[in-house]
Amino acid sequence: MNRRRLTAIIRIVVTVALMIALFTLVIDAEERQSMVEHISQLNLSFYLLGLATFCLFIAVWVTRWRYLLRAAGDQTPYRSLLATTLVGNFFALFLPEAVGSDVARATRGMQSATSASFVSTVLLDRVVGLVSLTILAGSALLLGSNIFTDLTAAYVIGGVAVFFVVGWFLFFNRRFMEFIFGLMFRLPILPRIEKPIRSLYEALYSFHNRPRILIQALLMSLVVQSIEITSVVWLGQALGLTTPLPFYFIVMPIVWLVITIPISIGGLGMREGVFIAFLGQVGVSQPDALALSLLYYSFKVVTGVIGGIIWMRLSAATALETEPATAGS
Repeated sequence: MNRRRLTAIIRIVVTVALMIALFTLVIDAEERQSMVEHISQLNLSFYLLGLATFCLFIAVWVTRWRYLLRAAGDQTPYRSLLATTLVGNFFALFLPEAVGSDVARATRGMQSATSASFVSTVLLDRVVGLVSLTILAGSALLLGSNIFTDLTAAYVIGGVAVFFVVGWFLFFNRRFMEFIFGLMFRLPILPRIEKPIRSLYEALYSFHNRPRILIQALLMSLVVQSIEITSVVWLGQALGLTTPLPFYFIVMPIVWLVITIPISIGGLGMREGVFIAFLGQVGVSQPDALALSLLYYSFKVVTGVIGGIIWMRLSAATALETEPATAGS
């Protein structure tokens, strides 16, 4: 627990430090005032359209996850998966973004009779999503190569693509993984969880032998990510930005890849830094880039609050169910 608390404290400090740096060192008082003015003059119709599109993204994301679950033999209803995903969005407001979402979904899976298969779909869903991001970013980079001359984005996207290709072949190479497992389970404590780890690996490996499922999930993922990027495009319209469309498909995948690194809470500070760094290449001012990032985060806050309400209702219902049993004992 002490280690967990220390990790949480470090993340809070990092998050606060990043936000302070952005609001004091990166932009000055005049630019902060400009940002506030632009947000106050927001086109509400485009903002609400963006929020509706973001909600659609969540709905289709759950559909992709449900597809993988059905392939794994789990019949959890869509409504339950949607509630779990929204609860995950709530916890992502207080934890590293990807961690909070996936932990909530994986915890729900621990209650399933096929827990290893359930948790494997959470991991696979995340990996497929990251792969689709890389594909979208690479395609947009090729189509919009004349928009900017900085090769940073190309290096990031290329590096991630190489990482996924190499990682995929190594992870699904049984001889290599047996070597890794042999090293892992010699360490203290880890032998106690050898069985669930191996069960999880086997569940993931079963998808490796079903390429049709993976291809269909990847195609669905491309649709899912495109919908979420479109929600940010509407935000750009709400702020009156003239950012070229391909650039959103370059920047947003990089943003998502960066905030999967579990350093700050909810990706705060890191996301804003990426927006400022890359949108500046197409003439977007720092106040506008920061405003766009914070408005995008507001989508996550709105859906996270809905998830928090669902979580409190479920927690209250569970408490009421267990109270009579406790009284009877």
